[in-house]
This record gives sequence, C-alpha cells and structure tokens, in this order.
Amino acid sequence: MINFGGGYYTSVKVENIVFQFDFEAGKEYTVGRYTESTGFLGMGKTKVGIAIWDTAMPKLNGDKSKAIKSWELGEVY
Repeated sequence: MINFGGGYYTSVKVENIVFQFDFEAGKEYTVGRYTESTGFLGMGKTKVGIAIWDTAMPKLNGDKSKAIKSWELGEVY
C-alpha cells in the first residue's frame, strides 16, 4: 500500500512493480509522485504514480510531462 499526501491522502494498492533506473553520477534528480486527473474539471479518475525528473527542482508540482521516467501505480476516484 502506498500513501500519497499533500493536503489529502490517497492509498493505492500496488503489487509486482519494479522501479529501476540508471542514475548518472554527478547529475541531480528529483524523485517524487505525480497525479494526472481525467474527466471534466478533474471530476473523474486520477492516475497516481512515481516519476523521475532530470533536475533538482522542488516546485515541479508533479508534472509528469516533464519527467524522464515514470511508473503508473494505479487510479483513484
């Protein structure tokens, strides 16, 4: 079970997932969660996952489109 926080908590049950990535020495990365809402005004399912960005930026706001690698963990309503 993976819990995501940020003003609210969402739990996603994840089974049999492998996180693998070759980090390059001397580079800075950010590893964190992302959410991707679907439906009208985000009133549908929300995909949640883990992503890696090739920058050390604390204000990525979980923008998956700028990630260099991501793993979708599931959907919540």
